Amino acid sequence: MNKLYALFPALVLAAGLASSAKAQSTAEQGYFYNKASNRIMMVEGNVVKAYPFDANKLPASLFEFDVNNEGAVAFKNVLSQRYIGKVGNFNTPIGTQTEEFRYKLSSTYDEEGYTYYSFADTTTTGSQVSLHNNNTNNVVRWNAGIGGEESAPSRWYFVSAEKMRAYASLQANKLTLKNIGADVLAATVPAYQKKGSGLITAETQLNTNSQDPTEGPIKNLIDNNETTYFHSSYQGGHPKVANIQVTFDNTSGHKTFQVDYKKRKQNPYNIPTKIAIYGGKKQANGTITWEAQPFTTIANEKPNTETNFEGVGAYGGYFQFSADQAYDAFRFDVLRTNSGSDFFTYSEFQLFQTEVAGPKPRVVKHQFIEKGSQMWSDNKEPSEGSYAELLDGKNTTFFHSNWSTNQGNNGKEHNLMFKFDNPDEVTKFKFAYEARNANGEFNDRPTEIDIYGGTPNGDNYTWTKIKTEKASGNINTHGVKGIGGISGVLDIDTQKPYSALKFVVNKTNTGKKFFTYGEIALYSEVVFPAGTTAATEEQVTALNKALAGLDQELRPYQGNPETIEKAAREAINGIVKDIVSSTTQKQEADALLAEALAKADVAIEKAEEAIRKSDFTTKFMQEQKYYLLGLIETVYQLRSEMDHLYNTMVGGYTQEQMSKFKELLANLLTGVSFINVGTSDLAGLVESFVDPAKNFKLVPIEPWMRADYAVHWDKYSNLQVKRQDRLSKGFRATVNGETTEFLKEERPENVYNEMLDYVVEAPAGAEVTIEPQYNNVWMHGYVYIDANQDKKFAWENVEAGKSNTEVVAYNHYMGFNSLGESARNQATIENGFIKMPAFTAPETPGVYRMRLKIDWNNLDPAGQFNGGYTSNFINDNGGYIFDFLLKVVDPTAISSSTTTTTQAPAFDLSGRRVSTPAQGQVVIVNGKKVVK
Repeated sequence: MNKLYALFPALVLAAGLASSAKAQSTAEQGYFYNKASNRIMMVEGNVVKAYPFDANKLPASLFEFDVNNEGAVAFKNVLSQRYIGKVGNFNTPIGTQTEEFRYKLSSTYDEEGYTYYSFADTTTTGSQVSLHNNNTNNVVRWNAGIGGEESAPSRWYFVSAEKMRAYASLQANKLTLKNIGADVLAATVPAYQKKGSGLITAETQLNTNSQDPTEGPIKNLIDNNETTYFHSSYQGGHPKVANIQVTFDNTSGHKTFQVDYKKRKQNPYNIPTKIAIYGGKKQANGTITWEAQPFTTIANEKPNTETNFEGVGAYGGYFQFSADQAYDAFRFDVLRTNSGSDFFTYSEFQLFQTEVAGPKPRVVKHQFIEKGSQMWSDNKEPSEGSYAELLDGKNTTFFHSNWSTNQGNNGKEHNLMFKFDNPDEVTKFKFAYEARNANGEFNDRPTEIDIYGGTPNGDNYTWTKIKTEKASGNINTHGVKGIGGISGVLDIDTQKPYSALKFVVNKTNTGKKFFTYGEIALYSEVVFPAGTTAATEEQVTALNKALAGLDQELRPYQGNPETIEKAAREAINGIVKDIVSSTTQKQEADALLAEALAKADVAIEKAEEAIRKSDFTTKFMQEQKYYLLGLIETVYQLRSEMDHLYNTMVGGYTQEQMSKFKELLANLLTGVSFINVGTSDLAGLVESFVDPAKNFKLVPIEPWMRADYAVHWDKYSNLQVKRQDRLSKGFRATVNGETTEFLKEERPENVYNEMLDYVVEAPAGAEVTIEPQYNNVWMHGYVYIDANQDKKFAWENVEAGKSNTEVVAYNHYMGFNSLGESARNQATIENGFIKMPAFTAPETPGVYRMRLKIDWNNLDPAGQFNGGYTSNFINDNGGYIFDFLLKVVDPTAISSSTTTTTQAPAFDLSGRRVSTPAQGQVVIVNGKKVVK
């Protein structure tokens, strides 16, 4: 049996079917990923292509396939409903309307144990028979000249639809989770200092998987001699991830440690800049059993020349870490070095235990650029360099602006632009850079740049100039403050938040028009005054382990992305509810207590006035007065205790003290409220205090494919209507013959408009017509209802001229309207509204989400944009989407739509009240235009 059957249980062979027939009851859906090119197969138009991972392209990449009992497979693209077919004597497969032939399927395991597949044309002989994709272009071809079906570009990995959704979610959330996790750790972990002597006292405690046979034995790491060193192997066949292994005596169960290190003397290369740390347990036979996942990862995106640096990647320094449990062995896997090599060197390396040293200010970097797709240029050199190489940790790889066209004098800006995937309210950035290292030369460095901020404008940006930066002083060195150096950091204050930045290079150190960079980073810095002891040690180690999981570079078919994201979210949320920096907590407690006491004073004053006016309540009110005064005194006493606690603790308040404070505060507010003198709202103060860590709450950022009532773009990204000559402000609704207009005051600029305060009310089973306001006949209207309340509109199986319970009305699709009548391309417009067929309201009372779409010949409720659509985009054509509500009521309870009820007063268009409107008269009822 072919291996595919075991992997996909849904592909079940049907007994007794002929060999040419389809051989399963339910086709499998998923994605095909090519490891060699790092791309996903898709159909664009009728051409089969492959693109790097992009959530917006996933709809066009989803395939449905089945295998017959001869092991031959057929592909059908779900979005385009086209099969992958072939034209004779043509190297590129195409999308066809019918299943023309099947592919021969073969499978095997790769070096990591993952199954991959090859798909061969069963109608052709020779070597050019398998689907392949290399990294030279986006097109999937028959493997001309690249070997047989098992060659690397012909290997395709299957990724299920569910797993790809999880992978997309992880990619969308990874940077946000890492930044928030860093914030939480900074507000959680107190400062540590090393204690005692080094734990590595004998060379037998050291081991490695990659000892170079010609130099640098590992024992040199503990000889206190900087002129000797350890060197991992650089010979042929050496491990791609080299490590240092340390065993030690840990009978005390210690979990916090520090490593001191020094680089190899007179050699600034091959210094580790990213290290994953694994825990290990010694077995009775002397071997070590290592954990499958690192419990933390230490990294430094910008290597440093300091010799007492906190972190990895410097000439010398130390890094600290907390283990998730007590280990007696650590393995330090080197994932990256400052020179990009897969071997490394140290002259000294020693392990120490640490202990809490007290509060310590911490600086957290929020990275804004994490992948090459966030950068672009109007003038990139086509023959060399890439955006991704600016982030690979090597200054010998680079980005280069255009030099091959007339030495860069091509009339275009030499620029570099940065897009923020998750922009926040940041205005102060740091731009760190390293010049390109070309055999020890560092030339064509920008020395004067104009900086612009970008605001989204449709698919592009509107650029606003912020300032001009010029190099000054000695720039032929490292660590320059400003631009122009061999390396340096430029501080940028944009004054207001932007979604993108642009650097336009005016001058370079060589006087040339073009420029180059080897490495860049764009980040902001957040300073936390001290750690707090509010989080438990277990919570902190769990978060460290989860963040290490986020650092894994997964391909779509690898690992479990859903588990990785879930672990990070749970680790963050588990700590967040208990964490606040001590300064923030004290400020909130001060403000809350002051407001409560002020309102208590007002309440007491009013209570005393009531005492003077009423003998009946005198004794009672006096008792309340003394009770409240006692509560206030108690809270003052507690505040004094908390002040003392604040000044003596490592940071923050204990949960016991915070609980006591909130309990007494609640008593105070309850007593004040009991007087009933207008202070009942004080209880709300307690609610606002229950979660003092609100500034750390994680706001989920879901990819568009998981969004409720999705559109084919981020609905909150301000995709704007490009046609200013085509406009709509909303729609009109006719229920059982009575019409109400639902119009915005101004024409909306964005395609998507959420107007959930617009509610059309109708009896169950009533005849309803929704008609868009529009001023051009060359567009069409489409109406949808979420009848089953699953937060999407089911449309995929609706044929032209048909409708269903969720696609309820349209005036044109493929030559027909929703009633099955022949329809022209041109819409019929009556009094400024597109005429639409009526539909029947649901029979079940309730509130339903509705959507009205103005688009061109397209039934997709998410709009004609991105994915498999290559033309007639909804924004280009002047289209709109309006989301509103339909309230369906029991017909026995009302006689007509309550939006036009005659019980409310009616006014004509001049403002005069009308007691009995005439038939067809336009009047104003409840602030809306109504046709009687």
